[in-house]
Amino acid sequence: MIKKTINFLGKSILKNKVLTLILVLAVLLRFIGIYPGYHPYHSDEGMSYSSAMEMIRNLNVDPGRYDYPSLVPIIHAISYVFLFIPVFLVKSFIFSPDDLPTKGRNIIEIWQQVVIQNQQTDVLFWGRYITAAFGVGVVLLTFLVAKNFFGSKRIGLVAAFLVAVNFRQVLNSHLGLPDIYNVFFLLLSFLALGLLLKNPNRRNYLFAGVALALYISVKYQVFIFPAFLLVHSSIVWGKTKDRNPIQLIKNFFNLDFILSLVVVPIIGLLINPYHFIHWDEFQAINSYNVYKYGVGIKMLNFYPISYIYHIGIGQLISLTVLLGIIAGLRKYTFKSFLFLTYVLIFFFLLVYYTRGGYYTRNFVTVTPLLLVFSAIFLVSFWGRLAKVLKI
Repeated sequence: MIKKTINFLGKSILKNKVLTLILVLAVLLRFIGIYPGYHPYHSDEGMSYSSAMEMIRNLNVDPGRYDYPSLVPIIHAISYVFLFIPVFLVKSFIFSPDDLPTKGRNIIEIWQQVVIQNQQTDVLFWGRYITAAFGVGVVLLTFLVAKNFFGSKRIGLVAAFLVAVNFRQVLNSHLGLPDIYNVFFLLLSFLALGLLLKNPNRRNYLFAGVALALYISVKYQVFIFPAFLLVHSSIVWGKTKDRNPIQLIKNFFNLDFILSLVVVPIIGLLINPYHFIHWDEFQAINSYNVYKYGVGIKMLNFYPISYIYHIGIGQLISLTVLLGIIAGLRKYTFKSFLFLTYVLIFFFLLVYYTRGGYYTRNFVTVTPLLLVFSAIFLVSFWGRLAKVLKI
């Protein structure tokens, strides 16, 4: 399955020259500038590389901090063990043999003596390179989601380009923060929902459950579930011909749907076991976060809206987003509504119900969905303009 997916993506990219150019642009914007890059002491950046080194040091998946789930540091730890540490050691053997430990008898000792002591330098930048790679993945997933949902390669390409050059998408791809991973797994979830709509078999239900679990394991966010329930409800409604209420309920709670729901807590537990083992610490830090984010404040905050309009997306593109929402609801009503269920819940919670909008990097997650609406308008506008001008 994984091999087929990789082969399919590889062929799709190579066959599409425009997509290839967009991805090359995304790579350049995200990888150039990482080193020396930004100041190395962002308060939240340790949730990725420091927690990953904690896992490697203790040979477990305990991140040592519980304000975030463990998926991001696990990704980093795996990348360090199988990619960055071997390259680092080979490089050290070749270019700096005198710096290697003379008494290291196993790889664990070498990690402790050579790698862990350098986590404010080498490891910090390893984490930023991983984030940049996921940033490029966000661009690719934006194309796949837009193309899959709206049946238009042009919409996918325009959306991917807008994400590739978006200021906040590029900026956050330079730091080892959770936001780029959050949007990556959000788009993966929407990709799974698109596949589920096209072919509601057990494999796609399980894929949706896995994608949702991974998304939740980045930031404790569950905003994607209403869209999942709407997709499932649409499938059940289409399959129930007589519309009998009892039959609808029976079909709603079918085995495939139940299995997809069961997958979510199982994967969540496998990724985050130490959050339950250290339940008191988990409760304490997240109780503080509830207070810090002002949960339940119910006060409209115009600052994040202004930030998105002027900086996060830009004035002209923001206008095309609004026009694209109208165009999308007219032409792709249900699928646009699926996107909007997430967007509206996200904005309600961060702009009104909490003070989360003060931290503008949170909106990195929702930006690609907004830019898909922009792409819908731009493609539609260009199509009409081409007809008028007979291009």
